[in-house]
Amino acid sequence: MGPPRLLVIDDEPAVRAIECECLSLLGYDVEAARDEADGLARLTRERFDLVVTDLRMPHLNGWKSRRGVGLHRSHRRRGR
Repeated sequence: MGPPRLLVIDDEPAVRAIECECLSLLGYDVEAARDEADGLARLTRERFDLVVTDLRMPHLNGWKSRRGVGLHRSHRRRGR
């Protein structure tokens, strides 16, 4: 079993890079998404143990995107 997989969703490239670097140094397997749409698309294709997201993004902020994450999790549990 490998390290936990994390998805970092942040629309600011510099912030996203720092978050990914810090989490990688802590031993996590980190993937990055450039914005909300990219992050939700990645969640439909891949499995992550944790999602770290910016709370203030232009189209779908972190608070709203957690609903999308929750939907993906419930579909996975039901085998969809």
